[in-house]
Amino acid sequence: MYHVYMLASDRHGTLYVGVTNSMLNRLEQHRVGNGSAFVAKYKVHRLLSSRINFPDRGDGSRPSPGRRESSFTRPSCRATCGTR
Repeated sequence: MYHVYMLASDRHGTLYVGVTNSMLNRLEQHRVGNGSAFVAKYKVHRLLSSRINFPDRGDGSRPSPGRRESSFTRPSCRATCGTR
């Protein structure tokens, strides 16, 4: 199974959304600075949320998160501005 996860930085309030099939290994990679250049640069290490969304296809390819990742990262206007 694949996980969509969200990391945050304390200092900048920067968010990072990723997809992995091995959550513990991926978080360790981020922690030691090998996960992604973005995470290393902005020190985005605090796990905010994780969701199991995608079955493994069995061919070694990673699924595209598409709408599920978008809904995970983009709150509605109602949630952010309270005008609707």
